Amino acid sequence: MDAGGALDREARPDRRNVSRRALLAVLVLGGLRISEALALRWRDVDLSAGRLRLADAKTDAGVRDVSVLPALHDELLAYKATCWRQRPNDLVFATRHGRPLTRDNTRQRILAKAIERADHHLVAAGRAPLPEGLTQHGLRHTYISLRLALGHDLAVVAQDAGHADVSVTYRIYTHVMRLGDDERQALRALVEGTDVDLLAAHSLPAVAA
Repeated sequence: MDAGGALDREARPDRRNVSRRALLAVLVLGGLRISEALALRWRDVDLSAGRLRLADAKTDAGVRDVSVLPALHDELLAYKATCWRQRPNDLVFATRHGRPLTRDNTRQRILAKAIERADHHLVAAGRAPLPEGLTQHGLRHTYISLRLALGHDLAVVAQDAGHADVSVTYRIYTHVMRLGDDERQALRALVEGTDVDLLAAHSLPAVAA
């Protein structure tokens, strides 16, 4: 997300129509599928109630309200304050002409470039790079793993993720991170949007389930 934010600041004026940081935040802190994130409209974003409404899904389980974690709330609030288009029917993430972004476009121009930038800084700081092969769907997996590692109820996490069967969530994420107390505190700071500086003092394992 920090790398995406740096790319946002460096982008040409005609390439600032979409926030890389905000899109990455929706994937890793909201758990949306990339197709769901790219179809999201401002009418679906209720920051006062702390909910994202996903009404256009392929399955009944996919139609859902997703709780907005505090960190994601802050990211979306900041993004909306500077967004070019924020009428109810406007896409949250769109081209400069207001048209939908594509999965391939966001993978190549947003995720891949953010990973490259993040890895450069991580290695320069003597830390491990992000997991090889990290994908847009991997960020969704990370979201679920983070919530389970923090002790959030399995059924609630499954519902927010749009899984029709709780056993699917359980089976896929039984390998969730085993964290010590200090690591768990740092992770909670990230998810809840409190003292993110705690992360600098801990070496949290990267998640790419």
